[in-house]
Amino acid sequence: MSALARYHLMIGNTVAGYDRTSSAITEELIAHGAKVTYSSIVDPEIVSDRVIYTPAVPKDHPWMLHFLQRQVPMLKRSEALSEIADLYQCIAVAGTHGKTTTSSILAHILNQTNMGVNAFVGGVMTNNNSNFIWNKETTFMVAEADEYDRSLLRLNPQFAILTNAESDHLDVYENEAALLDTFSSFFGKLPSNGIAIANESVPQKVLGNVQAKIFRYGWSEDSDYQAIDVSVVNGKYHFDLLHNQGLIGRFSTSLPGRHNVLNATAALAMGHQLGVSVESLNKSLNTYLGVKRRFELIVQNDDCIYIDDYAHHPSEIHVLLQALREMYPDQKILGVFQPHLYSRTRDFMDEFAQELKALDSLILLDIYPAREEPIAGINSKTLLEKINLENKKVVHSDQLIDEILKAEFDVLVTIGAGDIDQWVQPIKKALTS
Repeated sequence: MSALARYHLMIGNTVAGYDRTSSAITEELIAHGAKVTYSSIVDPEIVSDRVIYTPAVPKDHPWMLHFLQRQVPMLKRSEALSEIADLYQCIAVAGTHGKTTTSSILAHILNQTNMGVNAFVGGVMTNNNSNFIWNKETTFMVAEADEYDRSLLRLNPQFAILTNAESDHLDVYENEAALLDTFSSFFGKLPSNGIAIANESVPQKVLGNVQAKIFRYGWSEDSDYQAIDVSVVNGKYHFDLLHNQGLIGRFSTSLPGRHNVLNATAALAMGHQLGVSVESLNKSLNTYLGVKRRFELIVQNDDCIYIDDYAHHPSEIHVLLQALREMYPDQKILGVFQPHLYSRTRDFMDEFAQELKALDSLILLDIYPAREEPIAGINSKTLLEKINLENKKVVHSDQLIDEILKAEFDVLVTIGAGDIDQWVQPIKKALTS
């Protein structure tokens, strides 16, 4: 949403908006001329020619009702993004996990070349301190294609990446088959002269009706783009990239975890297909600094290490903790996890319990509801009981910092997609004061 706001500010439109709470992003938008309100009490002085909204906002929200009653044209975020994407050669990045990192790596690669890029990414890119890149001279645009609410079907890309296709958003999709059908419909929209880059784990039926040229990537020899000989040296991951059994080159990235080697491979593969030189690919990946809240290092001193991460699905927590163990072997890891959505907690209760037991100790916050009403019997205490871990507790957020300071750990990681990010700076201050 904020990337769309930045775009409209950039092209000279007047922008106003509502959010529940103030954040660094809303403050930046205000500094660039947007009018932002945090009150659900409607200000009648705010008028608009059109409204762009996210499905996360309830339909009976006072601001939604205000504009609906006045018959102001209403567009979903995905519709507004599609309008812009249709002006460019769109490269869409889809998948249950890894969309933001992969799209931001690709955007960074193209932004370093003469091709240039416009980009709308689901996280703040550290290199740009923004989730938006604007270049009015380019014909290319990178867009993160969200599967929630089938939003990705609004886009009409020429090129696309699919990072994976795992179950999620079962509040929207009745089952995994319905989610796979949506990914299949999305990739079926690619033109015959387009390019599809798909993880080797993606079921073939997802790509069964693709007219575009398909390239698989992954670890296996069967992939068109294969990452091999992965090593970790001085905190950086190094790997060779093969294409149809020929060596493209050796690459390095400061992104932690082997899952990010695959994310980088997907972006490199698309860049390679678009004609970016190996030298430019190598230099761009080496200078890519990551995305806020994706294994973001907040504190590193003699007393402790503190990392913050957006992981909110069991598979994301799995690769996060795997990376932590690889980067910090034999260290005591304390995790603070805020479950996101009652429905996701219900649907993946056992999977969350399985992954979280890999921590040495756990602080569990209450479920962040976002757009949902509570579901009977689904709460953090129920989840806690399922986790086979000795050092675990449910804590209210107002007690969080006290509990962290009392705990014994070498590495602290905060995990979740709710409002847990609002605690990052207070935790940092408490750890470093």
